Amino acid sequence: TSNSDPRSPARARVAPATTPRDAYVLLSGGGSPLSNNYSQYLQARAVADYFNRELPAEATWVFFGAGNRDDAPPVLADVRREEKQEGRIRQTWLPGPLPRNRPATRESFLRALREEILPAVSGGGTLYLWVGDHGELAGEEKARESAITLWQLKPSRRRAGGWNTDDDEILRVSELRAALAAGLGRGRVVFCMTQCH
Repeated sequence: TSNSDPRSPARARVAPATTPRDAYVLLSGGGSPLSNNYSQYLQARAVADYFNRELPAEATWVFFGAGNRDDAPPVLADVRREEKQEGRIRQTWLPGPLPRNRPATRESFLRALREEILPAVSGGGTLYLWVGDHGELAGEEKARESAITLWQLKPSRRRAGGWNTDDDEILRVSELRAALAAGLGRGRVVFCMTQCH
């Protein structure tokens, strides 16, 4: 065939490939202020600062504690800090504000994973997932699996201004695996995890 023939392979139109995107995600600060040491906030802040300094905002997601942000009044304290003052130990609860922070809850994290993060990497990008959180074993004795402990304090429905603990705020390995399998596509995942279990 001649090069002037529109059916010629030399003239065939190739659809431009979409550029794979990478996603950088921090998930940390689960449990409650009683279980989150101030050092956990410092670790999360260091990762979030790195994201802000080195990466475009649209490529980063931060989920820490109650979701306190540096551009809004605190929702509730995220961490506790122990300090020695005049020979005595003083404990305080502090908010852990981070830029563009979201609550480290199942609903918030899984919704963003399905609707924002996985679609960004499904064309061949990489999801870098940092988990600097608490972990636990979940399930019945014979079917135990590792789980990430997420933010467990919820506003009380019965008492205005009150808070309740929701022990079901965990993310099991099987749930994370299912969410990734459903939306990862040609993407891949790199984990950095520092929690127990």
